Amino acid sequence: MGAFLDKARVEKTTSSGFGNGLHYGLSAMQGWRVGMEDAHTAIVSLPQNREISFWGVFDGHAGSATSAYCAKNLLDNVLANVDHHSSSTTADSQDNVSTTSDTGSSKNGLSVESLQRGLRTGFLKLDEVLYSLRTLQEQNNANYNESERIDKSGTTAVVVVVTPTHIIFGNCGDSRGILCRSNEVNFATEDHKPFKPRERQRIERAGGSVVLQRVNGSLAVSRALGDFEYKCNSELSQLDQLVSPEPDVMSIARDPKDEFIVLACDGIWDVMNNTDVANFVRSRLAITNDLEEICNEVLNTCLAKGSKDNMSIILITFDGAITVDENAKLMEQELDRKIVKEVTDIHNRLGSNCNLYQVMTELSQDDSLRLPPGGGIECKQLLVEKTLSQLTGKEDYCHNGHDLLKAIVILNRNCRISIWLTHEMNFLMDVI
Repeated sequence: MGAFLDKARVEKTTSSGFGNGLHYGLSAMQGWRVGMEDAHTAIVSLPQNREISFWGVFDGHAGSATSAYCAKNLLDNVLANVDHHSSSTTADSQDNVSTTSDTGSSKNGLSVESLQRGLRTGFLKLDEVLYSLRTLQEQNNANYNESERIDKSGTTAVVVVVTPTHIIFGNCGDSRGILCRSNEVNFATEDHKPFKPRERQRIERAGGSVVLQRVNGSLAVSRALGDFEYKCNSELSQLDQLVSPEPDVMSIARDPKDEFIVLACDGIWDVMNNTDVANFVRSRLAITNDLEEICNEVLNTCLAKGSKDNMSIILITFDGAITVDENAKLMEQELDRKIVKEVTDIHNRLGSNCNLYQVMTELSQDDSLRLPPGGGIECKQLLVEKTLSQLTGKEDYCHNGHDLLKAIVILNRNCRISIWLTHEMNFLMDVI
């Protein structure tokens, strides 16, 4: 937390695929952080259940070992527990498993209800496995290589299981999933934050406190896998610790109007809300069917909007998603031409005093620009940088922290305040 690079790492890990009538793309980027702690899972067709698909985003903190392990092993734990549920596991918190309609069955006989319960149990069992691995490693310290070691880290997790009839979300922490249907956000998972009443009550019952909206003034999420320093009270159950590994699980019946699902870590949601992401993705689907490219655009936009975190996103589209529209492509091309012209005009007017953030500020005030909904002028920052590089001969306008000013926009109910900070003060951005 709080450690930043002098220059953002913008190289991306991407992949895409198709199966079961679903297309997906994903992208992950280190950004300003000194290390990459995100991980992901993308399986279009499960080996033993070909009609079922599974995706997940895991946002690690205090290290990458837990997120990497969970990305690799959560699904196996879910499937191993689909038909085996102890009475204590299912009875402790029925409120965390819910559905919007009558449950159905997949072709191999797996009911949606059993998948929901298996998902919840899989999270809890995986956390037990992580604890056992860490305990064994502490007892046999010399027998493990660093690459095999489970560190003191933790991870959030947001996953989705898609069957022929249902969409099942599982969420633990503040990574988030949304389902878009009929041109609106139909469903969104709820972030698990310490200041929320239900979470605060559990934390305080466990002897902790919520300070600066964090568990004991330190951890920004109230549920996570790992983080065993917050789960060490032997007198409390697994679900009653300061930090709980219990996911919320929600099943939604599929609908022909389903458009797409987005799973992403908080590096996305910190700077774009649900509607922003949905509208921006929808506008990009009218321009291209390359889902990797769309995911890359979301990451670039969030970086330009000020996200300082690792960023990961998975986009999954259904048959109901908007398709490429030639008129939309022409409008996008015209917008790009207009932006290039305006950047050129600003540069010619300001001369050697011209810099990226002056240009971006002026463009943001131009109401004649028909910018993609949700993206703002930030979604065109790479185009602005490229144009300035061509005009000035400078190659490096891209996310360099030494010479350019950083802007934070703090929004509240009644006002909008812009605070300009130099690179030397960027630690404040993480605190805020």
